[in-house]
Amino acid sequence: MEITINNQVPNTFCFLLFVFFITGKVIAGNGFVADSVKAEKYMNIADSLYYNGSYQLANQYYYKSLDGYKELKNRIKCADLYNKVAWNYMIMGRYDSSLVKLDLALSICFQFLDSTHIVVASIYNTYGATNYELGDYEKAINYYKQSLTIRRLKYGNESRYVAACFNNMANVFRRKGNYDSALKYHKMALKIKLKCYEKDNSSIALSYNNVANVYYELGDHNQAKHYLYQAIRIRKKVLGSDHPYIGESYNNIGNVFEALGDYSNAMLYQKQALEIKLDKLGKDHPEVAASYTNLGSLNQALKKYKQAMDYHQKALQIRLKILGKDHGEVAESYSNIGSVYADIKNYDDATKFQLTAKEIYQKQFGKFHPRIAHINNAIADIYMHQHQFDMAMNYFQNALMAIIEGFYSKDFYTTFSIIEVAGKVQSGTILLDTLVGKAEGFYLMFEKR
Repeated sequence: MEITINNQVPNTFCFLLFVFFITGKVIAGNGFVADSVKAEKYMNIADSLYYNGSYQLANQYYYKSLDGYKELKNRIKCADLYNKVAWNYMIMGRYDSSLVKLDLALSICFQFLDSTHIVVASIYNTYGATNYELGDYEKAINYYKQSLTIRRLKYGNESRYVAACFNNMANVFRRKGNYDSALKYHKMALKIKLKCYEKDNSSIALSYNNVANVYYELGDHNQAKHYLYQAIRIRKKVLGSDHPYIGESYNNIGNVFEALGDYSNAMLYQKQALEIKLDKLGKDHPEVAASYTNLGSLNQALKKYKQAMDYHQKALQIRLKILGKDHGEVAESYSNIGSVYADIKNYDDATKFQLTAKEIYQKQFGKFHPRIAHINNAIADIYMHQHQFDMAMNYFQNALMAIIEGFYSKDFYTTFSIIEVAGKVQSGTILLDTLVGKAEGFYLMFEKR
């Protein structure tokens, strides 16, 4: 029930508050009943635990709050709480549990709320995030668009809720390899957030982190580092030094330092990231797998191949367990293991793992995607090392077709002008790698003849 506080009866209210702290109940005209104050108290505790990164404990208190609001028949709160529980399950990598709670939340909304209610928008947003983590990007983008439509209707175009939708849609674009759109939407989100929040806000830090991720993918490592430093500064100030989001930023800046050849700083940040994630998220979490992946790549760069293989195998096992065999991050692990095999000159296993990765990526993205181009280049390099230059050149050509929109020619002697492909290339870094590899292949082919 709702408590109405009358200014004329402060003594009565004080007595009720005293009874609540002693018994957890509120006295009403019909005796002791569950009340909204207690339910709200549990929800506030849960929210605080969530912001502190204690997701499992937060859910325990959300469930306590949910029990109270069920008794009160407060449908809006029940739907909202199921959504919050689902969000935490998503963060913890328990995606099936997240979807179950989201179905419950949405069924309540369909029965008792208007289809454009703000809680419905939040539920669609969580559906989008969960499907994004599961690698179903078409579902994710559709849910984000539904959420965006409602939020624009309710809040206008420059609301923080609209900014959140732009951020989430940008993440999908980045994962699909559409980096220009990803950067555009992340910067749209950041622009709105800078108007809505004070400058040291965790949501602004999230946007800085995500803009940095896109710059990293585009090969602009100095810009990536610039934005990541801003994200880390704010997150440390607002969230503390051991929050999972700090682990995420350490993870990302470690990748940047590795790309810049600063392996000492890269190792420092990656180990700190892993320590935070293991402590806050547990050992079987996709984010922990991401840290193992980064440590694997770093050890490979340092020519510590056994350590590299151990880390990549750990990442693969977590990802298979949590994400399933057809997820893009599983493909990434297969490709990384193939890369280590190539470095130790086990070319048969290297090719096998890269082809497995390519098959998964093609199921997820089709034949046009930077990650598929990257795999084709990796296989081409394997054949180059074996002096099978015709095979290598075929894979370099496949890489070009995977990275340049509208370019299709299986004849590896076919070339193109830069003017023709301007604006059609998904990754300039991968294109440059491909062209360098192809040039080297031509040189070696003709030298051998």
